[in-house]
Parts: sequence; structure tokens; C-alpha cells
Amino acid sequence: MRSFGASAYRSAQRAAVSRALSLKLLGRAGIIDPQSATLLPFTPAESAEKLIHGEIDVAVFLDAWESSAVQQLVNAKDVNLASIHRADAFVALYPFLNKLVLPAGLVDMAQPRPPEDVLLIATKSSLLVRNDLHPAIQYLLLEAAVEIHSTPGMFQTTGQFPAPESIEVPLSPYAREFYKKGAPFLQRHPPFWLAMLLEQPLVWIIPLVAILFPFFRLAPAIYDWVERRRVYKLYSELNRVEVDLSSAAPSRAPEGFNRTTRSVERPSNAPFGANTFQAAGVLVEVAH
Repeated sequence: MRSFGASAYRSAQRAAVSRALSLKLLGRAGIIDPQSATLLPFTPAESAEKLIHGEIDVAVFLDAWESSAVQQLVNAKDVNLASIHRADAFVALYPFLNKLVLPAGLVDMAQPRPPEDVLLIATKSSLLVRNDLHPAIQYLLLEAAVEIHSTPGMFQTTGQFPAPESIEVPLSPYAREFYKKGAPFLQRHPPFWLAMLLEQPLVWIIPLVAILFPFFRLAPAIYDWVERRRVYKLYSELNRVEVDLSSAAPSRAPEGFNRTTRSVERPSNAPFGANTFQAAGVLVEVAH
């Protein structure tokens, strides 16, 4: 690019940020003076037309390989794609850049075009969100990014992007979890509205407590009623044993009564049952 000397430089960037990037890179390489140079913001289509018709000498593009302007230029006979000879140095100086290699003959293998490998540099795009953005929205954005950008392309493999690379802004903790484990269970399976409802504890905990509070108040009374019912049943059995003992003949073997009392002892493990078992033992001793 030095051979162009004081030729007119035109940038094909729409935004001021892209023009600033062009000024920084061209100025770092010593091609232009960043303080005095002015890059005119032509659109990619306008830049392609002006290059083909010889109205400008150089254009800097920050665009996709598949774009119509790039495809028009790489197939134009009088326009050549310049190689960035210090691409590794640019990547080392600016972490937001990537070095790409356009293989020779990719556009036309018969001619070939380009005649040799071309070194390019490309920017890494970051998806920025506010710190207070709801986690559910962040997960939805990440899922959309995976769906759109994970497909293979000219300079990327399947699943290469999006990637958890933090360049100048810290990586969101939700993004870090997304890349490690994927979307949370509630984001993957239930409908979105239900997931949002379940992720807000106050929305469902307060009604749940209101429903369960009467049950918690009645639980001790219910437990006491169940235990008393078990005790009354055991005492009924003991009364039956006592009647049998009082009416039994003296010659009757005591083993039968022992079996009866053991059958009374088995049904209960409750604290009330301990007194009942003791009472049963006393009755047996009295009978002996």
C-alpha cells in the first residue's frame, strides 16, 4: 500500500467507529497521518463502483465475504485484493483482530485468482449488554447468537462462534455458565412465561405459604389424633387379653398368652407404645 504514496484513501465504512479503526491501523503502519487524513464514509456499494471505474485508488472494507460488494470486487479484473504483510503484528497489538488467509485460486482456480495466498485481518464482534439486563434475556440472546453464527463459513468452522472471549469488557457470569453447561433447565424445557414465573420465587412462594399455613397449624393436632387412635386400639387389645387372663382355667399354658402380648407389641413404634408394652408385661407377670 505504500506504493500509492499520497493517493486518495477512501473508507467503505458506514459508522464513525469503523473509520476510526481504519485510521488507527493505517496510521500504525505509517501509511497515512491519522491527524491530517480524512476517510470519506462511502457505502460498500459506492466504494465498489468507484474502485471499478477508477475514481478512487484504495478502499478499506469491513464486510462479510458473502456481501455483494466484496463479491463484485474479487471478480473484477482491474481490482486486486492487497495482502496485509504484518497481519501477525496487528493481531498481537490489537486483541480484537483476527488474521485470516484467503487461499490462492479461491475465486477462480483456472486463472488463478487470487494468484497467491492473501493475508487479511478481521475484527471480532462482541455482544454487549447492560449489567442489569435480566438473565433470561441474556440466555435468549446467546441462544439466538448460537443459532445464527454457529454455522460454518468461509473463514470459520462449525461452532467456532459465538465464543466466550472477553476482549475489553468482562464476560457476563450468565454467558460463562451458558458456554460451560448450556441454557438452564427452566430455559430449555418449560415455556418462556412459565420459566420466568418459576425463576421469581416471591411470585409463587407467597401463595404457597398462604396455602400451606393452615395445614401447618393443623399438623400437630392431626398427629396427636393419629397417635391417640393407635394407643386406644392397643388398649382395646390389652383389655381383651386381660379378660382372657381372668377367665382362663388355671391349667391353661401361659405360652398362648405370651404370643398374644407379643402380637400386641409389634404394631407400634410410637412413644406411647412403650408404656403400653410395659403394661402388657405387667399383665403377663400378674397372670403367671
